[in-house]
Amino acid sequence: MIGNSSNAIADDVLNIAFPTKQIQLDPQKMEDMYSMTVVNQLYAKLFKYTPDGQIRTDLIERWEVSKDKKTYIFTLKKATFSDGTPITAEHVANSIKRVFVLKSSLSSDLSIIEGASKFLKTNNVDDLMVISENKNTLKIETMKPTSLLVYLLAVPDIGVLKLNKVDSELTFDEKMAFSGPYKIKSISKGVIKLLKWRASDLDSSNPANTVNFNLFKKVDTKQVASGKITDTSNFMTMDEKDSPLANNPNWKAVASEAANERFIIINPKMIPLELRKWMLSRINVDDFVSRLNDKSIVPAYGFIPNCLPGHLKGRQHTNVKRPDITKRLSIKITYGENLPYPEVFKSYLIQVWSHPKLKIEFEELPVSKYLEKMFNKKEQVVIGARGIDYPEGYSVVTYFRSDVESNYFFINSKKIDELIDSSGQELNNEKRYAIYEEIQKNVLKEATVIPIAFGSWKKYYWSNRVKKVPPHPIGIHFMPLEMLVMAGK
Repeated sequence: MIGNSSNAIADDVLNIAFPTKQIQLDPQKMEDMYSMTVVNQLYAKLFKYTPDGQIRTDLIERWEVSKDKKTYIFTLKKATFSDGTPITAEHVANSIKRVFVLKSSLSSDLSIIEGASKFLKTNNVDDLMVISENKNTLKIETMKPTSLLVYLLAVPDIGVLKLNKVDSELTFDEKMAFSGPYKIKSISKGVIKLLKWRASDLDSSNPANTVNFNLFKKVDTKQVASGKITDTSNFMTMDEKDSPLANNPNWKAVASEAANERFIIINPKMIPLELRKWMLSRINVDDFVSRLNDKSIVPAYGFIPNCLPGHLKGRQHTNVKRPDITKRLSIKITYGENLPYPEVFKSYLIQVWSHPKLKIEFEELPVSKYLEKMFNKKEQVVIGARGIDYPEGYSVVTYFRSDVESNYFFINSKKIDELIDSSGQELNNEKRYAIYEEIQKNVLKEATVIPIAFGSWKKYYWSNRVKKVPPHPIGIHFMPLEMLVMAGK
C-alpha cells in the first residue's frame, strides 16, 4: 500500500461524515476522537504512529540517547510548513512547551521531562529542558531514564506548529501554515476541506487529493443507504447492530477501535460516597457484556485495554450493602446519541440500581452537547467513552492526574499522582505494569468512574470508492488518511 509520491487525481475526493458540529483544530486543546482524526492529518510530529500502533520517524532524520538514557538528541530532516517556511528545532521546542503552558492533557504524560515540576511553580518555559540547540537539532532531557518518551512524541496532540514564541497568537483556519501532508483549504458551515499539499512517506499508490470532513448533528444511516447522501466515498460510523449498509454491495465494513472503552462517571458532588460504592458494586461487567451478545466487546475490569500489559484481570469490588437513603433521589444518566446498545445500557442500569428511594432517568444528547457536559463535569452520571492516546498503559493512567484540566473523572488523589510519577520513571516493565494495576485499583476505590467494556463498538463503513483501508485497531484517529488507496475514476 505504500508509495513514494503523491499522485492522487483531483477527482479522488474522500468525504468523511462526523456526527458532531464542533471540531477543535488546535492539537494541544483537542479532547475527542473526531478532532484528533482531523488534527492528525494537519500536523507533523517528531515520530508518528501507523494505524496498527507501530512507531516510525516523521520529522527527524536521526536521533540518539545518552549513556545515562536521560538526554535525547534529535536531528531534523529538511521540511517546510505549507507556506514554505522551513521547520526548525525552535518550532518543535515551542510546540512541546505549549503543551505545558496550556495545561493540555498530554502535559501529565510529559511530566517526565526535566523541569516540568519546576514549571508548575514558576510558569517559566525556560525551566523546561526542551532546547533548540540550532535550527536542526533539538535536545530533550528527562528527570530519570524512561522508555516512554518516544511514545509521547508520536501522538497527534504534539503536532508541530509555526510558533516563533511559545505564546504566539495562532488562528486555526485556512490561512495557517501546516506541517502535515494536508492543509486546510476552506472552512464553511458544516464542512472542513483539506487539500493534499505535499508527499508523505506513507502515501499509498493513490491517496485522496481532497478530504472533506462533513459535520452533522446526526448522521442518518438510512439516508446514506437510500442515496440521499449521494457522495458514496463518505466514511461513516454506524453504531446500530444491524446497519442499513450491512448488505449493500457498494460499502464494506472495517472494525476499528478495539481498545475503546465505555465507562460510567459519577459526580461525587451530587452522589455521596456510600451510594457510589453501592452503585459500583452492583455492576457485573461479565453479565452486562453477555447481554450484548457481541463477540467484538469484552468486559473491562479496569481502564487499561485488555490487549495491553498492566490491565486488571478480574473484578476488584464485591457486593456492598444497599445504603439507606432518607429522601427520594432522582438520578439522571446522560449519554450521547451515538451510544451503541442504548436500550441494553438502560435496562441493565435500571435493574441493578433498583432502590425504593431512587428514580433513574436518562437524557440523550447530541454528541457535541454530550461531550461538552462530560468535560464540564456538571452532570450527575454520564456514560462516557474514550480510546487510548497511544498503545501504552501510561497513556491511560495519566487520565487520573489531579493537576490536568482534562481529568473529568473526579479523581484528586496525591497517592495516585505519586504512583503515576513513579510508573513513568520505572524502566523495569513488569514493575511498571504492577504500578499501573495499583493505580487502577486506587481509582476504583473512589467510586467516581466505573469501567464497563472494551471493544470495537462501531463498524466503519467505506464505500467502494476507497479501494484499500489499512487495519486500524487503535482507532480512526490514528489513521494517516494518505494511506488509503482511492479507487480513482
